[in-house]
Amino acid sequence: MSAISDELSIFADFHKRQEPGSAAYSCHEACGQAILAARASKDVCSDDDFLTNYDTCLKCSGPDNIDIWKIYGQTLSGFGEICGLSTIPVSNGPGDLVSENSTVLTSTTSSGSMTSLPISITAPPTMLATTAIETSAISVIPTPTTSETVVTTGVVPVSAADALSGNGLGPYLAAVLVALCAIA
Repeated sequence: MSAISDELSIFADFHKRQEPGSAAYSCHEACGQAILAARASKDVCSDDDFLTNYDTCLKCSGPDNIDIWKIYGQTLSGFGEICGLSTIPVSNGPGDLVSENSTVLTSTTSSGSMTSLPISITAPPTMLATTAIETSAISVIPTPTTSETVVTTGVVPVSAADALSGNGLGPYLAAVLVALCAIA
C-alpha cells in the first residue's frame, strides 16, 4: 500500500503547484515565463519581460520560499550570467511574491511603525460532482519591519479526492492504482 500513498502524494504535490492564484503557481509562472522570454528574445539582457520575470523568480524560488531554483536555475543561471545578473535567489523568507488574487492589509504596531501583511485568497478548482462543496484558503504572510525574525509555516491538508479533481488525471490515476494493486 505504500506505493499507492507515494503516488497519491506525488499527485497531491503536483496539484497544489497548479492551483491558480497560489504563491507556488505564481512563482512557477514567473520562472517559466523568464525562460520563455529568454529563449524568444534577440537581446535578452534588455528584454523587460525577461528581466521582470527573472527578478520575480529570484525573489520567490529560493530554499526559504518554495525552493524551485534548483529546477529553473539550471536554465536561468546561464542567462543571468550572460547579463551580469545575480544567479542566487534572494533569501528574504516567505512572502516575497504576492499573487494576483491577493490583498495587502496594513496595521500599526505599538511602536508606531506600519506593518504590511500580504493575504492570498484562493479557491480550489471547480469540481464536477453530484454534490458541490466550496472551500477557500487564506494565507497570511507577515512581513517583519524590525530586526525580529518572523517564521511562518503552514500545512495544507490535501485528500486524494482533492488531488485528483479537476485536473483530468483521474482516469489515468485510477488505471495506475488498479495496476499497482494487481502487482501487489
